[in-house]
Amino acid sequence: MTPRRNPDIVVAVLWEHGYWGNNSAKLAAQVINAFITKQRKRDSNLRIADTPPPATPSPAPATKSPTPTAE
Repeated sequence: MTPRRNPDIVVAVLWEHGYWGNNSAKLAAQVINAFITKQRKRDSNLRIADTPPPATPSPAPATKSPTPTAE
C-alpha cells in the first residue's frame, strides 16, 4: 500500500447531509483500490488471478415422507 510518510494519494470523503462512517469508508476503499490497480497496470505489475467458475448448487437430497400404515 501507500507509504505513510510520502503518500502518493490522499483520500478525503465528504458527504452532503452528514453521511459518515461505513459508507465513507467503502467509498474511500474503492477510490484507493482503483488508484492502486491503475498504478500496477501502468507498471505492468498486476497479475490477474484465474478464478474458477462458480459451483452450481447440487440438488437437495430427496427425503422420504412417512407412509401411512394401515392398522
